[in-house]
Amino acid sequence: MRGQAKPIRIPPRAGTQPERQKLSKTQTAGLRICANPDKLGVMNGNEIIFEVREAEEGGYNARALGYSIFTQGDDQDDLRKMVKDAVACYFDNPADRPQIIRLHYVRDEVLTA
Repeated sequence: MRGQAKPIRIPPRAGTQPERQKLSKTQTAGLRICANPDKLGVMNGNEIIFEVREAEEGGYNARALGYSIFTQGDDQDDLRKMVKDAVACYFDNPADRPQIIRLHYVRDEVLTA
């Protein structure tokens, strides 16, 4: 697969527990915490996840998690078509293409206190 680095796992020495680094709130601000890094972006090598946000100028922007795939559409139907096309272009070999494309819609809402 192009564009995705495989994580390196180093097993702890026998009889020891791996150390966990404690991070402050400022260090973790804006980070995505994932219990299983293998599942970020692609699940079981058969699924790809796109984060979809409304564009300020109208329409939608979509980006694949774990891949350098970006696209946009004027409406949801157009976005679905553009996402499928972007995935087909990124994965040249049809055998390497994920069978499932998941669109995860994210909406920011600001409230006054």
